[in-house]
Amino acid sequence: MERVSELNEKKLLHLLEYVRTSAQEETKLEVAECMLDYGIDIQLIGAVTGLKRDEIIKKI
Repeated sequence: MERVSELNEKKLLHLLEYVRTSAQEETKLEVAECMLDYGIDIQLIGAVTGLKRDEIIKKI
C-alpha cells in the first residue's frame, strides 16, 4: 500500500512542477508582451525575461 502512495506522491509532485514551470513561462511571455507594448527594446526584454529574441517574436 505504501508503494502506491509513493507513486501517487511522485505523480503529484511531477504535475505540480509542470504547472509551476508552465506558469513561469506564461508570466515571462506576458511581461514581454507588456514591455513590447510600451516600446521597450527587444534586447532589453530578453535580458529581463530570459527569453530569446526568437521566442519573444514567435510567441507574441
